[in-house]
Amino acid sequence: MDEPATAHRRVLYAFLRATARLAERMHVPARDMQDWTRLAYFHELRTAGMTVADVCGRLGISAPTGARLSRALKTDFLSPVEEEHDVPKRIALMLWSGPMSRARIGQILSSAPPDAIDKGIRTLLREGRVRERDGRTSTFEITHAEDRLVRPGWAARLGALSSLLDHVVDVVHARFFQESDTAFARTISLRMRKRDRDELRRFYEEQLWPFLKELEERARDADDPEPTRVSILWGQQSEER
Repeated sequence: MDEPATAHRRVLYAFLRATARLAERMHVPARDMQDWTRLAYFHELRTAGMTVADVCGRLGISAPTGARLSRALKTDFLSPVEEEHDVPKRIALMLWSGPMSRARIGQILSSAPPDAIDKGIRTLLREGRVRERDGRTSTFEITHAEDRLVRPGWAARLGALSSLLDHVVDVVHARFFQESDTAFARTISLRMRKRDRDELRRFYEEQLWPFLKELEERARDADDPEPTRVSILWGQQSEER
């Protein structure tokens, strides 16, 4: 592997090339991409629980600039509808590591408003994705970690995109920088008849998905379960690249 600094630069550049490719197809000005890159960094650090002041220090920006980025994040990229889908997703992912109390969830999601966290928990309970477990301290736990619930609407699709890209980041980090054998990635290019597309979907629904559910059932009472995400996607290969 290259020297760490070079490896970091090259891996990040690969991600930026993919982003630039999509931006070029949508004719997004480069200036907007520069602004959004800094805003995304700001967003990630705030999500990690850092205060605006700490983020400003980390990014080397002034307090007024930090306040402007905070406003832009809330007005342009964190609509109430998107938060409604984002917070439950983040809570569910957290609970994969084990049951948590409401207080612990609030500590980890310190950047989310308390009422958004409470609403997110109620949403997960209503959908049956988590359950409340009584004890000295009430905790919440995942009911079935193989969740693949599909939700309609633009905000839900954005949430699904975020989840997919989060998974890509985890896999890339594990394979490039942790020398871990827990991550696996393959991209297969092939030709397919149009009439066989439905058969590919049936293979997923009738064979692959039941097998993944079986793996989850095996782990239910095991003493060494590992929270794992599996992403399956396919599509026609672009002729532009």
